[in-house]
Amino acid sequence: MSDLAYPWRKSKSVYPMVVIMDPAMTKVYGSYMYPQLKGQEYRKIFSAALEAHEADVSDRKIIDPKDQADQNTDGVKKFTNGQFEDWTSRAGSTVSATLISASQEKATFVDRNGREIELTMDQLDEESANRVKSRL
Repeated sequence: MSDLAYPWRKSKSVYPMVVIMDPAMTKVYGSYMYPQLKGQEYRKIFSAALEAHEADVSDRKIIDPKDQADQNTDGVKKFTNGQFEDWTSRAGSTVSATLISASQEKATFVDRNGREIELTMDQLDEESANRVKSRL
């Protein structure tokens, strides 16, 4: 790190830097170097980044990279930290829901209202059933 790139660094001391990211560390909402942090009201300078982060949380856009099964007992795989996706039935109806558990025969989802929906693979259209099976 050269002093030309960071002119406020006149010594070899460590200066703070704050980076606000999603849990998977795939999206940066804001990064703040020493001059921005010095003598500032943190709520004020971080507000835009925190609002963007909160919007992603409420829209369920943040995905945990460890979206893996908690358990795989009796052929049923349970999922945590899933994201909302559109799932379609053979009848043509679509629901935005999170996959919470699945087996070769059926899948259980939770919709945006918190309602649990259980469907057999035969009730799902081919594309939705294939997405469920790919996660087993």
